[in-house]
Amino acid sequence: MSMTLQTEISTPQTRKLSRPKDKIQISDDFDTEKSIIKTLAYYEALGQYPLTALELYRYLQKENDEQNLPSFYDFRTLLLNNQTLSKNIASKNGFYFLKGNEKFYQQRIFRQKIAIAKWKKVKKITFYLAACPYLKGIMVSGSLAFSNTKRGSDIDFLITTAQRRIWTCRTFLSFFLQIIGQRRHGDVVQNKICLNHYVAQNCFLVSLQNLSNAQLYSHLIPLTNYRNFRLFLEQNSWMAKLLFFYPQTKQNHLRQVDERSFLFRAARIFGRGLEFLLSGILGDFLEKRLALWQIKRIHQKTNWRNLHQDQLRLDQNALLFHYPICKNAEVMDKYLKKIQALKL
Repeated sequence: MSMTLQTEISTPQTRKLSRPKDKIQISDDFDTEKSIIKTLAYYEALGQYPLTALELYRYLQKENDEQNLPSFYDFRTLLLNNQTLSKNIASKNGFYFLKGNEKFYQQRIFRQKIAIAKWKKVKKITFYLAACPYLKGIMVSGSLAFSNTKRGSDIDFLITTAQRRIWTCRTFLSFFLQIIGQRRHGDVVQNKICLNHYVAQNCFLVSLQNLSNAQLYSHLIPLTNYRNFRLFLEQNSWMAKLLFFYPQTKQNHLRQVDERSFLFRAARIFGRGLEFLLSGILGDFLEKRLALWQIKRIHQKTNWRNLHQDQLRLDQNALLFHYPICKNAEVMDKYLKKIQALKL
């Protein structure tokens, strides 16, 4: 990503001063109060997830396009001294949450310990998946992306594939995971890999542009192909309209596997060999047949005509499997009810 784009989508916008300074300060404080409470409400709905002051500042959602973000010093001062906030939020050992949810503090610490073990497993599996043909990148999404995972949870991957080979890539990935016993299926969920989202190379724009998706995709963690991850951020700069800091400034690259290692290179050579064998007319034919076969199976398993786009999407640029229950929709429903209860 160019430095120009980084500046545009990482730096909070400033508004033109058209009112007296004291009135602007009051308005900004009021907007920030609402942003703080709503952000905590969202992360409670998302996974009963308390935030540190720095996390709250970095994940803060916008109330409107003209809203100014205070300095972190002023933000902290507001957290500590604002009467409206003190009526709605509480803190413990540096973690902030809505009042009445003190138990979530211990829960977050416990889930972070679970996440550490899952991250170790994810890195090992990634080396095997590197042998898959037409695989362009792997990113972790969902609860593990912000280390708030339950012991019995699966592990969500967002997969990027070569163009016009999305169904072929999905077939090989499912096969490889089945061989090593790590594919989620039926009631076999705990610590298994859930391949619920695929996007083709350079077709990264998220079609459903809402707060839930902005919060979800802003937390993506790349395991391979950091350049593709940056392209994903670039093509989804719309998230900067909903979040002050997009892309997140956290060091996402720290979770990457070592792509220079012998094991990873050997796996990629194997994958490229399969790509060579499946190139041209043979690959086109196989892609069409695999698409027809998989779509037929998916339609047989689901009541697909009644599913929304955020539950099931099947085309040559993107595959999305969030049925029978779309967690994003569930989260937004909980969030909106919480906002109503707080009279915001």
